[in-house]
Amino acid sequence: MIIRPAGLLVRQGQILMMSYRYGTVTRYTLPGGRLEIGESLTSCLQREFQEELGLTVVVGELLWLAQTSANDREVLHPLFHVEDPCPDRPLQPTLNPESTRADGLAWLSAQQVASASLYPAVYDQLQQHLSLDGPCSPVYLGYIRQDWL
Repeated sequence: MIIRPAGLLVRQGQILMMSYRYGTVTRYTLPGGRLEIGESLTSCLQREFQEELGLTVVVGELLWLAQTSANDREVLHPLFHVEDPCPDRPLQPTLNPESTRADGLAWLSAQQVASASLYPAVYDQLQQHLSLDGPCSPVYLGYIRQDWL
């Protein structure tokens, strides 16, 4: 099983997403990556944000956990709230093509999330998070079907 921690970074009501092109379709995923042997979930997430986006982040609470299957691979997605340690400065993530296959970055609003192609397909959870004031209890979402895989 692959373990892929991801981070939810929100600025001004928008979520930072990485975009990938598959043919004519753009798919979005939350920043994160594959856990390496001996690495903690939070260390993995800090490393991935630094390597792929050039961002130093503070990893907060676990928000939810989901499972997917893709190409005969089971993937576990622990999603954490992440924050910029210096929230008063402009946040400028920069994609590092040597560390990711993503082809772009986007800040998506709740309305944009509703119509985007997401992996994993956590539309409702992202929209709910944007509408809440403060942390919520971690939730196991179970297996999420990805129709486009």
